[in-house]
Amino acid sequence: GGLGSEPASTPPSTPAATCAATCTATQAPASAAALPQHADSAHATADLKAAAASVDHAVAPSSPSSSVAPSAVPGPAVSGRIEGDDDSAGGGKSPTAASSSMAVPGSGNADVGANGGEDHAGASEREGVCLRTVADVSEVMTALQGGTLKLVLRGAAADSEESPNVFDEGAAALAAALDEHGAALTSLSLSDLRFDSATAVLALLSCLESTRALTSLSLSNSALGAEGSVALASALPLCASLRTLSLEGCALGAAGCVAVATAVGELCALEVLELRYND
Repeated sequence: GGLGSEPASTPPSTPAATCAATCTATQAPASAAALPQHADSAHATADLKAAAASVDHAVAPSSPSSSVAPSAVPGPAVSGRIEGDDDSAGGGKSPTAASSSMAVPGSGNADVGANGGEDHAGASEREGVCLRTVADVSEVMTALQGGTLKLVLRGAAADSEESPNVFDEGAAALAAALDEHGAALTSLSLSDLRFDSATAVLALLSCLESTRALTSLSLSNSALGAEGSVALASALPLCASLRTLSLEGCALGAAGCVAVATAVGELCALEVLELRYND
């Protein structure tokens, strides 16, 4: 009989083809899903870069014009004035740093007087002293008014005739200065003085009535003589705080030494007494 037309047959699928189709079908959705992930990563990276740039900008050092000075740390107050400084026009002294905050005795911060003396904080020293008139006591007066606690006056060196270096007017002026401003003195040294008269001796020693805070008194090598020894013996009991008394070479004589020794018996605080060379 006649041949009928047969439908075209589909070739059978091989296992490899099936696997490839399956993989393709399976991977396609995964690749499609991965695209949004890559896009999100790009955005995240951009966000991180932007954040990093913001951080860099925040921590970048500011320009000198916008820098903020560190707050000052409170410290000890420092005085810019040294005792003896002259702030008048044309004569001012520039205050120094911490080392000049205050003058310390023996520190070297001193004013040199016209006669070669020096004024430290708390101490005044004069060499080659000759007290003739009130004017010769002016520097000592200034030091005492400044509150000095230690006064040292050494007389001018003796010449061949051993001329006096303390006269009546000068002695009275020094005694007056000590009477008025010497109450706070703790140390007084008046050495190598040669007096013009007994009046000068007595005038000077009268100051001991006003310097009762003394813990140290030296009149070494000052020619007090017999009259001076009597006046000194009368005044010493008033200086109840004395711990050191130096009277070497004062020409006290035997009677004067006895008078002084008797007087110091009332000084309970006395530790040192020098009476050599008083024959």
